[in-house]
Amino acid sequence: MVAKSPGSILDIGCGSGIWAADIATRYPDAEVTGVDIVGGQPDHGAPNLRWKTPDHGGSGFDLEDAQWNFPLNSFDLIHVGHLCGAVPDWSRFFAKVYRHLRYDGNFEQFEIDYEPRYDDGAEIANPRLFDWWKRMQLALPDKPITCPNIGESLHHAGFVDIQHKPYRLPLASAENDMLSYATLVNSAHEDKTASSFHGLTMGPFTRHLHWTREQVDRFVSELPLSDKRAYHVLNIWTALGDGPPRGNLEYILNPEVHDGAPGRRVSTVSKHGRNYHSFLAGRVPYPCDEDARNAFGHIQWLIYSWYEGQRSMYQRPRPSNPPIPLLVGMEHKKVVDMGCGSGLWPLAIAEGYPGIKVVGVDISGGQVEPREHFDVTFLTHDTDLSPRGPLDIEGDWRRIEDDQSYIRFAHLGHCIADWPSVLEKTFYKLEPEKGYIEIMDFDWSMRTDAVHQLQPPSPALQFCSALDFAMHRRGTPLRLLDRTRQLESIGYDQIQHRIHRIPLFRGLTYDGMGRDRHDAAMSANLSYIITEFKLLENLSLSAFVEECGMTEQDARALIQQCEAFVCDDTNSTFVNL
Repeated sequence: MVAKSPGSILDIGCGSGIWAADIATRYPDAEVTGVDIVGGQPDHGAPNLRWKTPDHGGSGFDLEDAQWNFPLNSFDLIHVGHLCGAVPDWSRFFAKVYRHLRYDGNFEQFEIDYEPRYDDGAEIANPRLFDWWKRMQLALPDKPITCPNIGESLHHAGFVDIQHKPYRLPLASAENDMLSYATLVNSAHEDKTASSFHGLTMGPFTRHLHWTREQVDRFVSELPLSDKRAYHVLNIWTALGDGPPRGNLEYILNPEVHDGAPGRRVSTVSKHGRNYHSFLAGRVPYPCDEDARNAFGHIQWLIYSWYEGQRSMYQRPRPSNPPIPLLVGMEHKKVVDMGCGSGLWPLAIAEGYPGIKVVGVDISGGQVEPREHFDVTFLTHDTDLSPRGPLDIEGDWRRIEDDQSYIRFAHLGHCIADWPSVLEKTFYKLEPEKGYIEIMDFDWSMRTDAVHQLQPPSPALQFCSALDFAMHRRGTPLRLLDRTRQLESIGYDQIQHRIHRIPLFRGLTYDGMGRDRHDAAMSANLSYIITEFKLLENLSLSAFVEECGMTEQDARALIQQCEAFVCDDTNSTFVNL
């Protein structure tokens, strides 16, 4: 399958390069890239074809690298072929594929399920094939050759319109086989059946089972590869990288379009008893249900109770001037709020600065409806009417106008993997020599003045250690990196960095304390958000289960232990803002 007029195509695991070379010839206006960790591709080909392999001036492409050396949201079609046995974690792999597809881009995957099959169940008749299959599974325990539930993994990664077509792939063709896509593939397969089995078997058997090459040669030569009853299954999956559902997909090498039930756009994925975003699934660690929205809404305001010069619902005394001051002496024209949440901050800015143009960006919906005379636009899941959907902060920013006065990031530290790229895009969207950037985020590493309180077996220490491990696996470390050097290297100046301590427990109160100070002490902390809106669960549940390998029951138990610990006012824990 391929888009009607693809501009950029990626072939992951291109092998000999036959597919990439063919697609480059068929679509001369497209840029086609074939990547593999091994060489063997042709030196010459179509001018629109390039290789990223050891034979062509590089070290090859390792799909397990944390960051792929391609821009995000840059491909119209990503093709994957024969990677079973090479991928240790399919969920992480599909999350990366999803991030590199353009909105509404196409994905296609071919995989052969090599488990021997017989229509008549004749396992006893040819035990050699089943012996080979069992040994292959033993030889590849970390990267199983068995095909996982790819359809479910694609769904959890955020893909829509997922379609699966299995084809029977005989080891030897029968005389009455009709010409079809499956038999065309089989014809090429049959000519090389012996050599294919030999190549497939040699590496795993010699490296992991410690066989000699001679033993492998002899073993493969005795396999019954001419048995016309035996067959494998060729699986083809196709999907869209989110976007409006589309039914008619063009299959390359197959003029017949298979009719399938059109998919629907899925906005959320339900797992671990919570709802998570399907848009950018696997990268945004937080749920998107009511508890999460309430928690992060409170956090948005809490940030301002600790930020110098800002008005908030918790600050005492309240400033007399209604506008929220951004930066002194700044001429306000255009403002962007990245991670706008409920949208209250963009609306407050629009109210405080008449005539200003404000854009709020978030992957969640539920923003407050702006008044008619406010120039406020939300690029979010609910309110953005563009067919391209919500804006990906790590993706294409063409919908953000140039010459912005002020771009703000709030509580996004653990949702962005490539901060240098985001900061660079921000730099070029700001008005030269006048625009400002502001980043406000929590470092969720818990701290205390009483060091002994965070010594083993403290549940807070266990919680932070597990969360740190999980966040590192996702490419967004728990401890926030120093943004100052990143900003300096891009060209920002006049950089300021402030750190505020935010207690996790309720503030101390005493008889006779004034109401304003009492309210501030009780509210300007995180304990209410932890107990009422499941803050720690929002931060960690999916990460613990999916990255640390915990059961959901064990993950919830650790979260509850940590909640009880940090909300105990005898344990003076805090985090930094």
